[in-house]
Amino acid sequence: MLPSTRQYTIRFIVAMGLYLVTLPLTLWLSSLAGDSWWRFAAYLLVLPSLILIARAVWRYVAEADELQSRKIVESLAIAFAGGSILTFTWGMLEHVGAPTLPIIWAMPVYMGCWLVASLIVNRRY
Repeated sequence: MLPSTRQYTIRFIVAMGLYLVTLPLTLWLSSLAGDSWWRFAAYLLVLPSLILIARAVWRYVAEADELQSRKIVESLAIAFAGGSILTFTWGMLEHVGAPTLPIIWAMPVYMGCWLVASLIVNRRY
């Protein structure tokens, strides 16, 4: 494993660990807050972990060699296109009767597209 990949893996695992801790805490605190304005503050508790995840990816691209960087950027571009097509298509289908999905599902769609795109790009190289 390359040093940049090892560093990314550590950063990503720490950020996801924080996310896995703050998400249930957020849901629990927001249920206690009821209709209070505190529920907004409770839901923002996951924000630092999301920022750390984005920072881990950004640092990975910056620290990787040229080939790794190209593969990451290419997979992100494919994932962005695929995620945009999927979310836009679903949004259009909602207008003709498909069930409405909360916007919170957009991130998992984009992350799933990134996983698939990474597998495709890595296979190509």
